[in-house]
Amino acid sequence: MTFQKPVLDFRLPRAGAACPLWPLYQSLSQPGRVLRRVVRLPGVARTPFECFAIASPAGDVAYGVEPRMIATMLVRVARNYDQSDVVGPGCRVCPVEACSARRHPSLL
Repeated sequence: MTFQKPVLDFRLPRAGAACPLWPLYQSLSQPGRVLRRVVRLPGVARTPFECFAIASPAGDVAYGVEPRMIATMLVRVARNYDQSDVVGPGCRVCPVEACSARRHPSLL
């Protein structure tokens, strides 16, 4: 993360990896496509957030060389939403049980 402006009820982990279900990581598998999802964090505060994410190659692209990808995600409080997906802060501190994307056991 290079820039984070405080948003009410929005907390990402300061140490460790974030949840793999965030649109930021999904955009890396679909370079050049803008993704929009409404998500919410588990817990008492169920504020929905609208996320926009995009990934693209950084620098020159050449044959036989793996491109270096850069991804960007904008997060804002959702104004209008029908439904939202639950996305955890990070596997170690996530209370969601039976998550198919969990990489580490929860400490909770």
